Amino acid sequence: MRAGRLRHIVVFKRLTGATNDYGEQVQTWTEIGTCRAAVEPLNGKEYFAKSGENTEVTTRIRVRYDAVLSTLKPSDRAEHGTVIYDIKAVINPSEKNRELVLMCERDG
Repeated sequence: MRAGRLRHIVVFKRLTGATNDYGEQVQTWTEIGTCRAAVEPLNGKEYFAKSGENTEVTTRIRVRYDAVLSTLKPSDRAEHGTVIYDIKAVINPSEKNRELVLMCERDG
């Protein structure tokens, strides 16, 4: 992967449970990691089929393979500036552990 394409800074987060001051369980987004990435809006419409449903994928995010980022799941999200992306699929092309391709849908 060419370094020139990794010009965006993306923060990856996972929904976790925590306890507030009143002892109640609350869900919060916890940062997993931050890295440089290529954020690529997709031309036209691409669909990812999961459990018989079609989910619209609007953005592809490419990052260098990292042991921490390799734990990303479709329930996680990516934040690029003020834009939030829901991760729909995590792909390790050819299983070579060189890069991760995240197929995402823009939230909101």
